[in-house]
Amino acid sequence: VCVGNGIKGAESLGRYRRLAELLGGKLACTRPVFDRGLLPFKLAIGQSGVVVKPKLYLCFGVSGAVNHVTGVSAELFVAVISDPYAQNFNFCNYGVIGNMYVICDYIIAELLKRKGAAQE
Repeated sequence: VCVGNGIKGAESLGRYRRLAELLGGKLACTRPVFDRGLLPFKLAIGQSGVVVKPKLYLCFGVSGAVNHVTGVSAELFVAVISDPYAQNFNFCNYGVIGNMYVICDYIIAELLKRKGAAQE
């Protein structure tokens, strides 16, 4: 789960950490998020960060600048961003246009609902 410059601040990171945990993954960021001091450099993905090859790459508020996308080689790439013209939509398998906070919270709720149903 990667967060981009669309994130408002550090207080918003908890929901994305939770989503990553529920999916069995890790939280990552784009270079601008690191530059703002919200997450450490070791979590930055892209040309100036690390290259990742996950089964699922789910990013929120990431515009899709080529220097970020070159660091991603995922089996399934899903982008969530409010800008319908974001470059990320040229690279992802699925794109969701909408509020990144609302969509993240919705995915978390659905995962928890399914997890609860599976335990019954």
